[in-house]
Amino acid sequence: MSKYTPTIGLEIHAELKTQTKMFCNSKNDSEEKRPNVNICPVCMGHPGTLPTINKEAVKHVLKLGLAVNGTLGNFTEFDRKNYFYPDIPKGYQISQYKHPLVLGGEIKGIKLTRIHLEEDTARSIHQGEESLIDFNRAGVPLMELVTEPVIHSGEEAVTFARELQLLLQYLHAGDANMEKGEMRVEANISVAPINADDIETQIDADKNKLLYEDLSYKIRGAAFGIYNILGSGHKESEYQNAFAQHLDKIGVAYVKEKHIAVTYENKKVGSYQPDFVIDNKIIVEIKALPFVGRIEKAQVQYYLKNSSYRLAMIVNFGSSPIHIERIIYDSIRDNLPSYPRQSAILGTKVEVKNLNSFRAVERAINFEIERQSKFLERGEEIIQETRGWDEGKGNTFSQRAKEDSHDYRYFPDPDLPKLYISEIPDFSKEKLLSELPELPWQKRERYIQKFGLKEIDVEIFIHQKEWCELFERTIANFKDDKKLIQLASNYITSDIAGLSKSTGILVGNITPDFFASLIQMIGKGEVSSRGGKDLLKVLYEKGGEPSVLAKKMNLIQKSDEETLLKIVKKIIEAHPNVVADYKAGKENALQFLVGQMMKESKGSANPQILQKLIKQFLG
Repeated sequence: MSKYTPTIGLEIHAELKTQTKMFCNSKNDSEEKRPNVNICPVCMGHPGTLPTINKEAVKHVLKLGLAVNGTLGNFTEFDRKNYFYPDIPKGYQISQYKHPLVLGGEIKGIKLTRIHLEEDTARSIHQGEESLIDFNRAGVPLMELVTEPVIHSGEEAVTFARELQLLLQYLHAGDANMEKGEMRVEANISVAPINADDIETQIDADKNKLLYEDLSYKIRGAAFGIYNILGSGHKESEYQNAFAQHLDKIGVAYVKEKHIAVTYENKKVGSYQPDFVIDNKIIVEIKALPFVGRIEKAQVQYYLKNSSYRLAMIVNFGSSPIHIERIIYDSIRDNLPSYPRQSAILGTKVEVKNLNSFRAVERAINFEIERQSKFLERGEEIIQETRGWDEGKGNTFSQRAKEDSHDYRYFPDPDLPKLYISEIPDFSKEKLLSELPELPWQKRERYIQKFGLKEIDVEIFIHQKEWCELFERTIANFKDDKKLIQLASNYITSDIAGLSKSTGILVGNITPDFFASLIQMIGKGEVSSRGGKDLLKVLYEKGGEPSVLAKKMNLIQKSDEETLLKIVKKIIEAHPNVVADYKAGKENALQFLVGQMMKESKGSANPQILQKLIKQFLG
């Protein structure tokens, strides 16, 4: 059992999308490459200048607060956060301290402390022994979101940060591009000796090391072998097929989609079909998602609790690198006393600053957990400090002693007015709510519940705006026809996604109306699935009207039974042995005959009609 438990709180800064900076009329343009172009006396901190609050930036933060079910502050004010650094031209930063715009809220099950508004700093450029300052970024509206210290791993932190980034993009509050520095993560990490609050987690950790250990290693080996060959970016079904082939190769027994009874109070209440049951011991779920969150883990945990199985593994090929989660259930946990989360003992907090990629967030947190654990193991004291992250070396390094809030000598900015949110009509809760778009979790629920889409396809639409827009505008033609909606989804997430891989162009020359026409033609059987793919490629590359192209390319399926019967008779007469196999009950013989007839018709015959005629002709 591990002796220590990590606790993590995040502070995330994101630049907001506004025409001008937070307190002046200088242009807010993250694409500007020329240094010191978008500046003025206000954002340069010249004496005698007066700041003015950017109304649109305040509105962005209030809408974000409503989206996460936070409490909007009625009274708010801006404060001066005093400290000297070359990238702070005034010698202080205008921020918010005691009265933020938003209190509380929740994202992905992670509780929020506050969301407030401040101005960004300038950008330091280090060239050897020389350092330069670009003030284009100084004064850009900056949202700061602070979580409660309720995160316990680097992976959980990344899951949260990804969802926040997505939310900011959906609200059009910011692009939150981490590569451009538009979103930066700071992690406050502490490690403390294990306490009662974490007993359950540690029971899992210990048992994860012991339960079905040899078999678990074989499953991990299979998963990594597949990932090394295929990488990420494929459909879930492709990984499932590859996984089955690998298990066959190494001689591990398995059952695909086995029905497992789920009980409640000793009564069967339903059944569960995991992707694989390995050697009748381990449940395996294959995923191809950007990340596996709490909901997916909790669902598997529930099925374990209410079935006879004790161990499950979630293999996610969608993350980079591959992620494997072991989930174990033991009845011991049900007999543990309940301890409130607030009772957890926190260790000395260390802050890791300016993490500018999701990979860096996870690696830095995991490194810091390991570093602090080793300090405690040796009986050494952990110093409260601010550390940086060296991506190349893969470690954190000390920067300075960690400041407390009193070190900044906060006081209300005398040049800016106090704000009473309820007195500003544009900030009324009703108006702000009416302007909120469909949020990511709402879209997920609608796509799964209303349209019956697969989770992996839903995540593709959630994260890819252009494909989502094509999908939405296309299905507007289908009047809630689930079959056509799911067909459109499949063609976008497989065929259009495949075409875009080689070109980098997401939708090409495909228009929603013509794409809808193509899906309807396939749905009616006017064009075969193979013909639909050929037509889609032409639509992507050149555009055009599907029905016209289908005729020109001779892709309209022939359904005239009298014409097709001639082909049926010809192929049956040419393959008497296959006919005998079909009459003997071999179903694959039917598929062979249909294939030969499709070849004879050059792909123009309707395969469903062919099957019907074969069965009629052969009795």
